[in-house]
Amino acid sequence: MIRLTRLRNANPLYLNQDHIERLESHHETTIHMSNGSEYVVTESAEEIVRMIIDQRAHLLAVAGRLERQMPVTQMPVTQMPVTQLPVTQLPVTQLPVTETGD
Repeated sequence: MIRLTRLRNANPLYLNQDHIERLESHHETTIHMSNGSEYVVTESAEEIVRMIIDQRAHLLAVAGRLERQMPVTQMPVTQMPVTQLPVTQLPVTQLPVTETGD
């Protein structure tokens, strides 16, 4: 989640960045959410994009540290990255496709 400031209210506004559909920036920034909600905030579109990039980079860094602490071989199968799963554990939609010739 990212912390923003509403235009007419100094109370912090926390939004899930994964639900942001688009940003419109004029004198203020309007955030359009995927559920149809709109918020007008004081932060510029560039600042919001930077917050989202920083938040995602932080999550990836934490995930990388956690993966190094628990190697894939020690992970339960349900938590393994798809690339590390044995073929028998892959969901049907992710099984390798082989060409068959007649």
